[in-house]
Amino acid sequence: MTYTTAQLHAIQTINRNPQIIACAGSGKTQVISRRIVEILARRAGQGIRPANIVAFTFTDRAAAELKGRIQRLCIEELGSDIGLAEMFVGTIHAYCLNLLQQAPVYKFLKYSVLTEVQQRLFIDRNSTKSGLTAVPLLAGDTLRRYLDSALYQQILGILGEGEVDLSKVPAAVRTAAGEYWRLCEEDKHLDYTNMIRLAVGELCRNDQLRTTLAGTLRAGGEGGRRHLDRRHRSGGDHQGTARAGPVQAACDEHRAEMPGHGRREPDSPRCEPLQTLAGFVERRAARWREWIVVDA
Repeated sequence: MTYTTAQLHAIQTINRNPQIIACAGSGKTQVISRRIVEILARRAGQGIRPANIVAFTFTDRAAAELKGRIQRLCIEELGSDIGLAEMFVGTIHAYCLNLLQQAPVYKFLKYSVLTEVQQRLFIDRNSTKSGLTAVPLLAGDTLRRYLDSALYQQILGILGEGEVDLSKVPAAVRTAAGEYWRLCEEDKHLDYTNMIRLAVGELCRNDQLRTTLAGTLRAGGEGGRRHLDRRHRSGGDHQGTARAGPVQAACDEHRAEMPGHGRREPDSPRCEPLQTLAGFVERRAARWREWIVVDA
């Protein structure tokens, strides 16, 4: 394939923070795939292998496309696709679910994941216990079962993932959200917002998980400054690449606001890769704890 000068610059720049901005169909997926192969080729001598790469996409379909391109390019450029099964390519939700259901976190092995449809049915079946009917309306009434459950889902999503000043959110709404989180905990359910929230909670307090994951992501012995690359697209799947020490990760810009510098817990193992992957949620952790205890 013939690349433009700009595309080649993005592919060959693996130690800086390139930002790729282009319209849909302009070849960003191909550039990201080629860049990952470039990293594997040029940094193999530093211990970089597929297991050190995390690639986030917006959808499972985009992940399948990215996997296929990476495999094809690895065979063409490197002559082998050995080890690619160890590379994570998928959504940030799938990544967080993996964290929650693998060693050393065993608590969530029996938890089931609620799709948006299942979440709505779950709320309707438990309209009182989920906090639905406790959310007040300006007209003086409250949200109603079946009629307003979709609206309640939006409220939960905004409170969990939006940049919301909780001091301006009515106490009744915060309490209702807390009831919903507690009900999910009791019934062993994870929704898309909840699995990220709980994964970040585990990363914040589970020293063994941080050490294990950081050891995998930082293989190759290079620590220090983290580099972040972002990619935007006007539509469709979104991917980008981020590097934490020797770690190369492709990050979904829709699902994560990637901060330039992550927070490091005092006296804890270095975990910059973890902060890079879930940095946008870490900034919300304090707000979540205002109305519900993360640890059970």
